[in-house]
Amino acid sequence: MQALRRASLVLQLTGGVEAIMASKPKAGEPPPVVRIVGDGTNPGEAHQSVSNRFAHILSTMHLDKHLSLGPATGVVFAAAFDILKRLDHYLQYPFIICRLCREWYPATYVNACKKITY
Repeated sequence: MQALRRASLVLQLTGGVEAIMASKPKAGEPPPVVRIVGDGTNPGEAHQSVSNRFAHILSTMHLDKHLSLGPATGVVFAAAFDILKRLDHYLQYPFIICRLCREWYPATYVNACKKITY
C-alpha cells in the first residue's frame, strides 16, 4: 500500500509535464518546446508546473494518515529532482533555438542570437 501511495504522489508530480509534452497546440498557441524553454530569464511552464506541484504535495502529504512520510518525502524529492534535471536539457542547444523565433519571442529574439552557445 505504501508503494501505491508513493507512486500516486509521483504521478501527481509528473502530470503537468505530461500534459505540456503531449499537447497539440491550436492555431496561435505556442508549441510545447516554447512552453518548456521559457523566455531566458525564467524556465518555462514545465519547470513551474513541477515546482508548484512539488510544493503542493509536500504541504499536503501529512493529511494522509496512512502514508509513511519519511520514505514518501524521499521519493517525491528524488522524482522532482530527476524531472527538473531532465527538463534542464531543454534549456540548452538545440532546443533554445526556438528563442530566435519572432512570433513567440518578439521582444528578445534578436538578443537571443548573442546568448545561444553551442
